[in-house]
Amino acid sequence: MKLLDAYILKKILSTFFFVLLILVAIILVIDLTEKVDKFTENHLSTFVIIGYYLDFVPWIAGLISPIIVFIAIVYVTGRLAAHTEIIAMLSAGISFPRLLLPYFMGATIIAAITFILNGWVIPQSNKKRLNFEVQYIKSKQYYDRGNIHLQIEPNVIMYIQNYNTESNTGYQFTLERFDHNRLVEKLTADNITWDTARRTWHLKNWKRRFVDSLFLVRTAGHRRSTH
Repeated sequence: MKLLDAYILKKILSTFFFVLLILVAIILVIDLTEKVDKFTENHLSTFVIIGYYLDFVPWIAGLISPIIVFIAIVYVTGRLAAHTEIIAMLSAGISFPRLLLPYFMGATIIAAITFILNGWVIPQSNKKRLNFEVQYIKSKQYYDRGNIHLQIEPNVIMYIQNYNTESNTGYQFTLERFDHNRLVEKLTADNITWDTARRTWHLKNWKRRFVDSLFLVRTAGHRRSTH
């Protein structure tokens, strides 16, 4: 490796890790501010909190690494151009492809580190991080999932675009009934809510369509809640 390659490579890597360190530190402070109440409520020790953030850092570092590479390359190249160092290199007979060699070397080193993090380190740390958040940060009854398909009985298929257990509400509800693989009835609603007191489901803005053997559609609907 020539002295010029080492010079540019050092600038790229040092800028990358410096920006990564700064952004991770800022994100940690923001995250700690948001979660400090949860830590206090659960009487978590400093050792436990530090352990959580040791698992949090690899995940957030892997998440923001691509944009940091972009920032580092733009910054280093801009500084070289501002100091007329690129002009001096070209005047010395160095071609643009040769000038890109240390950039590719730096990208390869960062890619190797990211590959190891995403392949082995982050999956293991994410297990601990997510378990910690489920146990202490999120409500134990919290559940939010999209695109739910269920067969609730033979020839009856239910679909909910999104369901949240905190509000006991599902959105864009559809219930389809089939007869010998032919759709005969379809019930849709803007949302569906579980009434815990009455133990019934309430539909809002629902429509019910029937399809006869001639494929003619009859529609019934209601704009208010029902069950």
